[in-house]
Amino acid sequence: MTNIPIHWGVEVSADQKAYFAELLHKLAVIIDPGDSLREVRIIADNVLPLEVQLWVGKPYQPGPHLPTGVAVPVEQGNAVASKVFIRKVFFGRSETLEGQLEQLSTLFEELYHCRLYHQTWRRRGYINSRSTDPYSRDLFAVSGQVHDEYAVARQKNIFFGERISLHDEQGQAIPFFY
Repeated sequence: MTNIPIHWGVEVSADQKAYFAELLHKLAVIIDPGDSLREVRIIADNVLPLEVQLWVGKPYQPGPHLPTGVAVPVEQGNAVASKVFIRKVFFGRSETLEGQLEQLSTLFEELYHCRLYHQTWRRRGYINSRSTDPYSRDLFAVSGQVHDEYAVARQKNIFFGERISLHDEQGQAIPFFY
């Protein structure tokens, strides 16, 4: 899927829009997030919990660190649909190499989450356990989240390791932890 709709809920410059659209397109070709990705929404920094709640139909409680981006799947009948939410803060860091790497890392991560959701749905036909036992359902959810974060972290390491040299002029490694 290379034609992913982008909903611009906040104002950013035309240059930033073009840069984001190009980056999204190039990463989508590399990652292939699957056809369940419905759109990418660019939102105000303070509305992430509300936007996610509107999409999933239940409250969203972020952790102590509000992420720059988040991918969220929703089961819709016999299909799964995902959206990626990107906060406006994403665009404030594009002037530095560190900021550009952070943007690349964020977008890569969210597109790869969409790929995992798509693959999971195709493999087993559901994202969230349908167990009526709350303990089993909660354990399944936590285990699934840990698995997904681990899988994405591994793929990001491979991606950055193969494509980006993180060494200074003297050949010393530059630490990168995004």
